[in-house]
Amino acid sequence: MTARETRLLGLLGWTALVCACALIAAAGFERLREVDASLARYRDQKARLEARAAEDPAALEARVRELSDLVRSLEARRSPAGPGTGDPAAFGAEVRRRLRESGMTVLRYQPGSPGSGDLEFAAQGTSLAFADFLRTAAASGWEIPFLSVRSERASAPVELTLRIRHGD
Repeated sequence: MTARETRLLGLLGWTALVCACALIAAAGFERLREVDASLARYRDQKARLEARAAEDPAALEARVRELSDLVRSLEARRSPAGPGTGDPAAFGAEVRRRLRESGMTVLRYQPGSPGSGDLEFAAQGTSLAFADFLRTAAASGWEIPFLSVRSERASAPVELTLRIRHGD
């Protein structure tokens, strides 16, 4: 490669670098313009809300109470045992009962990972019993984030491992 080709190649490299920097800067300036526009919108919205709150404090208090009730109900729905289930042990007993009613045999039962609210079951039974339990779980609003099904042959009992939690 000649000296001229080397200079031209270097010039090409620097030109590409400058173009890339210009594109990055242009994208940054566009993002800044978007943020400025959003900030102006939020300031206008805040001013409107403050003006409305000053006009009708009773409506504001009612809205705060309504939102507080909504937050409490959402927090209750997020509890690990789920709403209306009491404690995880009672929920586990309910799942075991429903598995037995569906014709499944519970082989193992244990809590899932700490804080997840999941319960892990290993059970065995026919594929019809398994389908019946899945219908029951869906009707109860339970979530099954993990399910493993194993069978040696078509006529053999189904062995399943599942993690289940009370749905919202």
